[in-house]
Amino acid sequence: MLEVRAELSAHGWDRNWPAAPAEAMLPGRWPGSRDRGSPEKVPVRLPTRLIEQVRSAYWHTSAEAIGLLRNWHDPMAARTAAEGPAQTEPGPFTQRRL
Repeated sequence: MLEVRAELSAHGWDRNWPAAPAEAMLPGRWPGSRDRGSPEKVPVRLPTRLIEQVRSAYWHTSAEAIGLLRNWHDPMAARTAAEGPAQTEPGPFTQRRL
């Protein structure tokens, strides 16, 4: 647990974050994820609040880049989303030109 808190601090993520949206909990790899990983799993018990903080920090610091990668990977979906109903507030995947 101390190591996780130290890592949060090293990245400047040791603060309160808005809750991550339900999309952040979906299974599967996010765009830009590495193809390789460890074949072994290591179970770890962490406080729920710490898990939520890590997930929220990762989501809120990565959302814009993930949106850009999704738009680049699937431009048709990006166009369809852009033509859809207008949002009252911009979401984490608001399009912008590079």
